Amino acid sequence: MVYDGKILYDNLSTHTYNEGWLMAELKKRNLVVFDISYAVVGTKGNLYIDLIKDQSRE
Repeated sequence: MVYDGKILYDNLSTHTYNEGWLMAELKKRNLVVFDISYAVVGTKGNLYIDLIKDQSRE
């Protein structure tokens, strides 16, 4: 659904997992798309998110 801070519109459905649903889920977590390195919906409908800041290792 999201890769490298950008929504993958081709991967959104027109029903349950659409842009509105994604934005509402991000709002619940106080996140914006730009914070996200990778986000997908699991087989049970859970949203899994990997944040960009989690990717930086010093």
